[in-house]
Parts: sequence; structure tokens; C-alpha cells
Amino acid sequence: MSADVALGEIEWLGTRISVEVIISESNDALIGTEMFEGAMLVVDYARCRVTISREERSDQIE
Repeated sequence: MSADVALGEIEWLGTRISVEVIISESNDALIGTEMFEGAMLVVDYARCRVTISREERSDQIE
């Protein structure tokens, strides 16, 4: 499978970053997992809410 790729810039968690964008005719949009590096993703199914934030540094080990 092959796809056309373009370079773009987005604002992500308050920072402007360069990203690769796959060009397609689909109505769906996917976010690459590389964008989540250093971020916290919380999915609250009960409230139908998704929250993405910068990961807070902690000295605690879980």
C-alpha cells in the first residue's frame, strides 16, 4: 500500500510542530501515536470525554 505524504505544521498542546500528513480522499482523520510522546491521554467513556495534556513530571514510581 502506498500513499502521498505532505509536510504540514499544526499547533499541538500550545506548541507549533511539523508533521507528516497522509493525503487521502477519506473522511476519517487519524492522529499518529508519535504526537502523544510526552503527553497524557485520558479517555473517560462514562462522560464521553477525551483529554490530552502534557505529561507532568513526577518522581513517584508506579
